[in-house]
Amino acid sequence: MSLPVPRAELKFHGVLGIFARELASEPAMYHIAPDRAADLLHRLETYEAALHRARSAATRTTPAIAAKNAARKAAMQALRQLINTIAADPRIEPAVKMRLGFKVAKHGR
Repeated sequence: MSLPVPRAELKFHGVLGIFARELASEPAMYHIAPDRAADLLHRLETYEAALHRARSAATRTTPAIAAKNAARKAAMQALRQLINTIAADPRIEPAVKMRLGFKVAKHGR
């Protein structure tokens, strides 16, 4: 039996999943080294495994929860660095950034 997942955890997992998978599929489009994209994907997989262990009633222990929290923190740090790098890169078109979930400002009201 799995325990319910808090809404914030679900939202983070969704954002991380979309970003990591899209970035890993075409890192050159985002001017990111393939190893950085692969690292984020690995952090996603580590977080997903830890989240699964922390949600299952059979494996939910204090160390499992701590491992999930540590995996989330590591993924969040890598995600933030990549978000900042991509957001600041003028070579990347706004439409391309939108594929990663960026909200792009509309010009010329």
